[in-house]
Amino acid sequence: MKWMFTAGIINSVAQNLMVITMQSSNPASVSLYRYSGVVYGIIWDFFVFKTNFNFMQLAGLSIVFCANIGALLSKNQAELMSMSPEPTLRS
Repeated sequence: MKWMFTAGIINSVAQNLMVITMQSSNPASVSLYRYSGVVYGIIWDFFVFKTNFNFMQLAGLSIVFCANIGALLSKNQAELMSMSPEPTLRS
């Protein structure tokens, strides 16, 4: 019973932090970062629960993972490019 109470408190804090994060930054970026939880869940399944994955599951996982990494990199690159100062012409 004590573990359920502790998990509830941790979940409440996590939800509050997620709301603050969604309000203070771009929600699309935050949602892309949340997909890393899927990868951690699969690693947890593999090492703790000894789950076996077939080829199709691994192929789907790699497609989703690579697409998310590509989206994150392109989004960060676009944000960096928009923050760089405009070049000025010297006369």
